[in-house]
Amino acid sequence: RNYETHRVFSKGQAVTDARVWQGVAERVELGLEGDLVVTVPKGEYKQLKANVTLDDDLTAPISKGTRYGNLTLTLNDSLVAERTLVSLRPIEVGSLWQRLSDRVRLMLE
Repeated sequence: RNYETHRVFSKGQAVTDARVWQGVAERVELGLEGDLVVTVPKGEYKQLKANVTLDDDLTAPISKGTRYGNLTLTLNDSLVAERTLVSLRPIEVGSLWQRLSDRVRLMLE
């Protein structure tokens, strides 16, 4: 056997989190809709590199299961897998104060 198979991420496991503007929570965990399993040459699993690309400025409301970014896995600069990152939980719109203060912060960035 010259190859080995690994589960990199499980369904519902947080891959990363992202800032949420104008919501009741400031951050939301993002993950995959299904397990991510890859087969790589034996002994090279630790060489896998993950790259996360997020959409610009996530603003509440955030719906569970909605796409907010991408995950790519590479091995020696070759694409191994690419998956969509989705919100693992909903984030409701925040209070008037939260929305106003976040608008001001966004304008200053």
